[in-house]
Amino acid sequence: MTLPPTTSASPRSSSVALAVCTGGVLATVVGGWPAPLFFVLGTLVVGVCEPDLRERRIPNRALLVAAPLLVSALGVAAVAEGEPWRAVAALGWAAFTAALFYVAALAVPGGLGLGDVKLLAVAGLALGWFGSDAVLGAAALGFGAAGVAGLVARFRGRWRSGVPFAPFYAVAVVIVVLVAGSSA
Repeated sequence: MTLPPTTSASPRSSSVALAVCTGGVLATVVGGWPAPLFFVLGTLVVGVCEPDLRERRIPNRALLVAAPLLVSALGVAAVAEGEPWRAVAALGWAAFTAALFYVAALAVPGGLGLGDVKLLAVAGLALGWFGSDAVLGAAALGFGAAGVAGLVARFRGRWRSGVPFAPFYAVAVVIVVLVAGSSA
């Protein structure tokens, strides 16, 4: 008896599965009413890595779907937890992040793209649940890791057109949420 040939999963379906699993892990670690907020965040940041690696762009469609989901989940969690100030603070951090990195993107053309800026702002909305340390910590970790990778890539003669930011930021977001979520 012979078995039928197996088909391997496409890179796109594998990246979607990884994104959803990451969202599930983050939601489980955080738990409670904020869990859906971090499910969406984990799914978003990991889900945009594959197109950023392949095409050096972050799809607007993913950000446009995630943003209202995050706002809704944030509002529900804040009201349910009896801490509406968290929603206000998170919105403030999202606006601050968007403004800061928009200026950075304009100051250094060819560096940070506007898709990266939008990703930082949307993720800042969810990370704002934990406060300034989470928002700024994820940004610092992401930029630090991308900077080191960029230096190594230049030294080795690869990635002459720049380093995609989303994969490094995704790892940073996951680390920050795991740390903040397990200690909350």
